[in-house]
Formats: sequence, C-alpha cells, structure tokens
Amino acid sequence: MPRLTRPRIVIPAFIVAVVVAAGGAQLWAQHQARTNFNQMLANLPPGSSGHYAGLSYNLFTRTLRVRGLTITRGGHPSLSIQRAVVHHLGGSGDTRAPLHADAVRLEGVAIQRGTHKLTVTLVTGQDIDVLAAGLPPPANTPQWLVAPDSGTLVAAGAIAANGIADDQDTTLAAISVRGYRDGHLQQASASRFADRDGNEIATAEAQDIDLGGLDRVFDTGRYTPGAATWTVPRILIGHAAIGGLRSRGGDGGATVQSLSLSGFAARPFAQAPNTAYVKTQAFARDAAASVIVESAGLSGLKFRDTRTDTAGTLDALTLSGYADGALAHAALDGLAMTGKDPASLRVGHLELTGLSTARLLHDPGDVSTANLMSAAASGAVRLAGIALAKASVTPAGGAPVSLDALTDTVTGSDPINSDLSLHGLSIPANANPELAAGLDMLGVDPLVLDLDEDGSYSQKSRDVVVRNMVLTAHGLARLSFAGTFTNFPFDQIQTMGGGLAALAGLGIGPFTLRFTNDSLLQRIIAIEARQSGKTPAQMTDQAKLAASFLAAGLVPGQPDAGAQIAAFIADPKTLTITAKPADPVPLGALLGAKLQAARDALGLHLTAN
Repeated sequence: MPRLTRPRIVIPAFIVAVVVAAGGAQLWAQHQARTNFNQMLANLPPGSSGHYAGLSYNLFTRTLRVRGLTITRGGHPSLSIQRAVVHHLGGSGDTRAPLHADAVRLEGVAIQRGTHKLTVTLVTGQDIDVLAAGLPPPANTPQWLVAPDSGTLVAAGAIAANGIADDQDTTLAAISVRGYRDGHLQQASASRFADRDGNEIATAEAQDIDLGGLDRVFDTGRYTPGAATWTVPRILIGHAAIGGLRSRGGDGGATVQSLSLSGFAARPFAQAPNTAYVKTQAFARDAAASVIVESAGLSGLKFRDTRTDTAGTLDALTLSGYADGALAHAALDGLAMTGKDPASLRVGHLELTGLSTARLLHDPGDVSTANLMSAAASGAVRLAGIALAKASVTPAGGAPVSLDALTDTVTGSDPINSDLSLHGLSIPANANPELAAGLDMLGVDPLVLDLDEDGSYSQKSRDVVVRNMVLTAHGLARLSFAGTFTNFPFDQIQTMGGGLAALAGLGIGPFTLRFTNDSLLQRIIAIEARQSGKTPAQMTDQAKLAASFLAAGLVPGQPDAGAQIAAFIADPKTLTITAKPADPVPLGALLGAKLQAARDALGLHLTAN
C-alpha cells in the first residue's frame, strides 16, 4: 500500500480549504447582496413598495440577477421587470461615486399607470451611472430625466431598448442612445415608430444633443428667478434626420421621405414659451431672434387635405444660414398643388438668397400686424436675390398662366442696385374676360411677355435711376425706358392715400422712352377699320392726321413733331420720345393748371425711324 507523504496530504487539503472558503465567500456575498437589495427596497420613498421572486449574486463576476421585480409607488407609474442582470455593480450612489454597472440587461419591462401600460421587450446598457434614490440631481440634468424618488441617470455609455409598445397601439421597434453625460448626448436613434392613427416614422437619428439646453429653452418650468441662462445662442442639436415620415389625421395626411436639421442653436427666450405667450407677436420676434439654424432640408413631400380637397407634392426644400432674422439661402424644387376647383400651382425651382427681416425684429417692438406689410415694403425686409423657373398657375377650367424664368439680384446698401429679368410670362386669353376680349380682337393667344430692368434707388437721396428697362410683348411690340426720378416717396407709400399724395411731388428727370413696333399698330388699325367699316389704308390716313394734331400739342417746341409721328404710323418701326429738363419736373405739375409750362420744362422731342 503506498504511503501518503506530507505534500500529498497538504495539497488536497489546501484545495478543499480554498473551495470551502470560496463557497463561503460566495454564500456571504449573496447574502449581503440580498440584504442590500432588500434594504434598497425598504428605503423607497413613503407610499412605495417593492418585491422580487428571486435574486442571485456571483461574487467572482460581480453579477447580480433578479427575477420578477416589481416596484409600486403611490401616484407614480408601477414598474415590473421579469429578469434583470447587472454586471460589475459598484459605487455608493452619491454624486462622488454614483451606482455604476458595466452592463445592464432588463427583460420584460412593464410600466403601468392607472389603465395605461407601456411594455419593453429588452433594455440593455453599458457603463451606467445612477444616483441613489432620494439624492438631488446635478443642476444641469434635463428636467425629464430628474427622478430623485427612484434614482437619476447621471451618465451612460450606451442604452438600447427593443420592442416598445403601449396599450394605445403605439409601437417602436428600437431606440438607442450613446454617450450621455452632464445633460449632453452624443448620439440617439429610433426605428419603426407607428401609432393607431396611421402615423409612422421609419428612422430617426440625432447627434450632439444638448438635452439640458433644449430643456432650458423650451421647458416653461425652467423660467424661474435665478435659473441658468445665456445670451448668445449655443448649439443644441448638431444634426438630426428623420426618414419615412407618415402623418395622418381626420382631414388628410402627408408623407415625407426625409427631414434633416443641422447646427440648431438657441438661447432662452425672454419669457416662458407658455400657451398664451406663444400667440403674441412679441414671442414670435423673440423666438426668431433667439434661434440659429445652420441648415435644414425636406425631400419627397406628398400631402392631401380632404377638408379643402387640396393635394400636392414637393420634391425638395432646403434652408441654410439662418440667424437673427436673416436667411442666407432657401431653395424649393418640384412643387405641385391641386385644389378642388380644380385649380393648380406648379413651381419647378424657386431660390432666395440674402433674405433679411432683422429690422422687423429689432426696430420698434410695437410694430402691429396691421402695418407689418407696409413696414416690410419700406425696407424692413431685404432680399439679395430671387430666382424662379418653370412656374405656372392654372385657374379652374382655364389654361395655365406660366413663367419660364425670373431672376432679380439686389446689391449695395445705398443706393441699392437691382437687376431684374423676367422671361416667358405666358398669359392665356381666358385668364379673365376683359383680357380675353382684347386678345381676341388682336388675334393673340396667349400673350407672352418679357421684362428686363436694371436700375437703382437711394433712400438717402430719394433718387431712382432706371438705367434700362425693356418690356417685350412677343409678336406685338417692345417698349424700352431709361431715365431718372427724384424725391421718390419711399417712406410714404405704405398707404394708398399717402402714396398717391406723395407721388405728386415725384420729380421727372431726363428720360428716353422708345416704342418698337412688331405688329401691334397694324393689328389695332385693322380692328378700327373693321369696326368703322373702312379699309386699313383709310384708317391709317385718319390715324396719321389725328396723331399729327396730338403731337403738335404735346411737343409744341418741335415743328416736325406731327410729321415724325405721321411717318411712324405710315411705316411703324420705332418711335422715340426724349425729355431733357434742366431741373426735375414735379409729376403734380403735369396734372395741374400749369400743364403747358410743365410740359415745356420737360423739353420733349419725338423721333420716328
């Protein structure tokens, strides 16, 4: 029989001792974990209670497992968790050492308040820090995360939840957040939201979110004396995007392929954004001055309003560079709307640059809604450029009024230079009865117009300079004008009465007005001949005679004025009228008793060629 040596006896004994000690430590640790957990439930606020079906703790992996956990609180939603697993639990729960878990897994979560219930299939988290119940949260914690009765979330590396649903048939397939600390969130996303009304969101995501800042700006509860504030807008959302949005209501619905927002910043408003205050003009101005948007976009919009029987689509809308009432750029593409008439509107492309309403925000705060438009017309709203292409409006039962292209560029401050170009404005004869009658007689349908204008105006000197303006009616005639005007009443044209009175003092300076005939004069003579039962030749002779007398009276200082205009009617090509006054002639003088003197002062001259 082999003899047992001392080492052979000691080694097994040591192993047994280690196992026994480890087992004892595990039993003690599990007992202590159960005691601590029971104590935590006992320390819940008054009116609260908690219980569980089973609990285990692994000392070596520092993993806590709880089954059938339920917490009820009077006046608060009840919480139940079928199975909870917490890895590497530590910390004391105070602000210096919050309760920390390397990983958390919650299965079968249910939150119920009264008859309403919310369920979550699975919640997971990594690097979670939570304050113990009863401790006040840090001041910058978003209000909706503050939960001193049950423990406030302080930081989280990541949290994800799947299979979210409530008793109102609202579902959310998944939601996740990453990098939360001190009221800031690095990233959040959600997918497949739906409710019983048919509203849906396929995907949503956001980065660099200042939850504390958003809470401070929009939560009315934060507008209290001594609440933290800042005067310069700070970034609240770095970027956000929503895809596959569907909204439905009793009066119709809408779908959107995508929405995006970048660089959203704001400062707290002057007053709390409560329901009554947000309806005031003061709040609108305050909000417009408080918010900054780096860029925003929308694509693939389709909508229908059954109440008005209106439907439409919009391919894309983009905005960029908004701050303090000024918008650097806005563009709209592919707009189409149809009404119940059925009238319709179509816009191929619309682009705005350099839109500024800063004066409306910061000039006298008592600007009323009634004179808002007049204030805008007097310079409170500025636009550096506009471009419109392929636009049309179709009235009920009529042909479309369409426009090929429109551009207008504004530069300078004083004087302000404007370069306008409008091409292919097509107006059908049936646009209105009066136009239909006139175009029918002329034998034109549709009427197609072009307009090009280059000029400037100065609010300081009150001068208007038209360097060149050309209005063309395709196939009919072209009218061009260049000239100057003084004492233009910019600040007095806000009302119809004041504007008409002020225009009497408008000064007419040197100008050139040129009419180039294509077929308009011949068409008019033919119409007059038919109506009077004469030949076109007879009507031309009669028109020459009448025009000669008119020209002689209009330009008495030009002996051949009658001959010039008669020559033009006989062979209608171009008729030019020039004015060379030594000093600007008031417009009112041409309408008063001193008409002849004012007309002489203009120095008019007629030329036909």
